[in-house]
Amino acid sequence: MKKHPEIKTLVLNNIPGSINDEWNMKACHLTYTKGLETELLENSIVESGGTDLFVSAKKLHIAKGAKIGVHSWDGAEKPAISYPKTHDEHKMFLDLYRQVEIDTAFYWFTLKAAPPQEMHYMTEKEIEFYFDHKL
Repeated sequence: MKKHPEIKTLVLNNIPGSINDEWNMKACHLTYTKGLETELLENSIVESGGTDLFVSAKKLHIAKGAKIGVHSWDGAEKPAISYPKTHDEHKMFLDLYRQVEIDTAFYWFTLKAAPPQEMHYMTEKEIEFYFDHKL
């Protein structure tokens, strides 16, 4: 961003997830605070932490055919869905979604959409429901 402050849109091609949630959250916050837009091309696939990065933008562009994958994360002890809703394990994600203007209902949707070893690709209806205000 320092070298190219003219950048306004991040085009995401294939982001299967994140290796490090802490660094991914920093990238999500930077995307939002810089006012960037994100774009998925017709052959783009974002999944898991890649989806978090995509939805963290101020405005989302989604070409027909692009795939947005969500699933529950898997903790060291158990899957996210196994923790009570009030457990601190959820806080990082809930805080992120609040900060980037995504309804926290989206977080709970991702946990129920698919178990950690699987992936649910969002339907057009689901995309409109959760992201309409950013499209």
